[in-house]
Amino acid sequence: DLAHYRLQVRVDRGGHLDVTAEVTFIPLQPHLRVIRFALFPKLRVERAWDAQKTPLPFLQVDEEEGNALAVIFPEPLPVGVPRTVFLRYGGRGAVRPSGPGNYILVPEARSTWYPNNWQMTFGDRATFEIIFAIPKDHMIVATGQPRERVPETSRWTSEWPITVAGFNVGLFQTRQRSEDGIVLEVYTNPTEPDEIRRVQLLAEQLERQGIRLELPMGSLTTSGLAENMLVEALNAVRIFTRYFGPNPYGRIALSQQPAAFFGQSWPMLVYLPYTAFLDGTQRRALGLPVRFSEFTDIVGAHEVAHQWWGHIVSWKTYRDQWMSEGFSDFSAALYLQFAFHADPQRRLKRFLDFWKNQRELITRKALLGVNRTSLEPYRVGPLILGARLNTGRTTGAYERLAYAKGAFVLHMLRMMLRDPRAPLGEGDDRFIALMREFTRTYAHRAASTRDFQRLVEKHMTPEMDLEGNGRMEWFFRQWVYGTALPHYVLHYWLRPTPDGRYRLWLKIAQSRVPDDFRMLVPVYLDYGEGKLVRLGMATVQGNSSVETEVTLATPPERVLLNALEDVLCTKEEKATK
Repeated sequence: DLAHYRLQVRVDRGGHLDVTAEVTFIPLQPHLRVIRFALFPKLRVERAWDAQKTPLPFLQVDEEEGNALAVIFPEPLPVGVPRTVFLRYGGRGAVRPSGPGNYILVPEARSTWYPNNWQMTFGDRATFEIIFAIPKDHMIVATGQPRERVPETSRWTSEWPITVAGFNVGLFQTRQRSEDGIVLEVYTNPTEPDEIRRVQLLAEQLERQGIRLELPMGSLTTSGLAENMLVEALNAVRIFTRYFGPNPYGRIALSQQPAAFFGQSWPMLVYLPYTAFLDGTQRRALGLPVRFSEFTDIVGAHEVAHQWWGHIVSWKTYRDQWMSEGFSDFSAALYLQFAFHADPQRRLKRFLDFWKNQRELITRKALLGVNRTSLEPYRVGPLILGARLNTGRTTGAYERLAYAKGAFVLHMLRMMLRDPRAPLGEGDDRFIALMREFTRTYAHRAASTRDFQRLVEKHMTPEMDLEGNGRMEWFFRQWVYGTALPHYVLHYWLRPTPDGRYRLWLKIAQSRVPDDFRMLVPVYLDYGEGKLVRLGMATVQGNSSVETEVTLATPPERVLLNALEDVLCTKEEKATK
């Protein structure tokens, strides 16, 4: 069990990393003499010693063979007694220069640039004290709180035990805003990273050859939209604080990284792709498709949400990791619903488009695995398999299911818990109470799927008790431990009655599921001009149908099934004359 790190780190202009690491750990097994760590292979250990400055032998595999490092103590270590080992190491490759003033702590090294738990490089919580020495005029941003910051040196500490530690270094411009006990910072680089510079050089070469480009290839620096990113992050934090509870870290820094297509979140430090800081014109200049905005719209909110899902609350085993990615994707949808745009209708459309896109990721055939086999991702396996969803035949399935289906699990729970009388965006009191209690109960701890299920059962409504036992086993069995995906067909007709009212008949058929599959299926009345009313929830079990008739005072324009993407399914709606 890793308990505390004190790291003295020097980074030079060429990206060379020199570290002296003081690692305090607690042996949990008897008779241990060999303590194994994971260390990024390009970082080579020079020596190791104990608290009495006695040299300790160590073994480190060759760079090509992986990240295994072992320190050998002379005697077996007593269980439960903290011990400290010191390591001196360094090398190139963990920090890569990427243009003037741009550097990247490469993703492969982000959890192993320091000696980490070889069994779980993400999640063995420890406290950190990190002292950095960096080139003149450069700036460092890291996990933890900055305690001392002077030119070329700084010291960072973590008050809470955190899951992982990291940093970013460069020639940064910064913006900052504080609100309700949390400080938000944005770090952008005033010069283009190498990836952009290569595009610009190619464009110049083509134009010299007489090939005229219709793309605006002017300045593609990212600092212009730093204020926009700060506002987006602030809005995301407001929403997540309301729904999930306050963030105890007190600080989140968003740092540009010279990578285009992914973000990553470490405690108090978010690595964002430089494309998230570019406007639409700049992205077109790089040849990025219009639909790329579907990624940039949510990447910031998704990574900020990981401060709650992954860091404040982490996962117990690989089987529970779907909660981290799925809950963060769900959180991004909340951001779209409440803060994407000033126009409520545009927000609602973007929110619903997000869930439709998620459904397509889960249900539409995709080319998976090394042989690019066409498969429907949801059939590959249940969420609870975690990273084992990816095999040689199904590589890519985990990413689609952990993110998209994991998000849908939480979305379906929210839809069942919300007050149907309230307009969308309100009536979430039960769901908020559930999520806040989950965060509060497991803050700075790891939670399992079963832990979450128990809290869902505490907050469930009587309508959700489909098995009559006060449990949500039916829901988790189907959606987390199962692979079924229902198909629904809605038939309905609407006829006037002699007393001036209207009679609505409807029939809902469920198919393509096991006999014990059951679900609450919402029916909505669409009165036009944005007025959508939930008529009720039909309970359907197995491959069967239910039907009912109701009398309405006013005729709706349409009757809709699952209008808010309440259930992960495919569907058809048919009005009968």
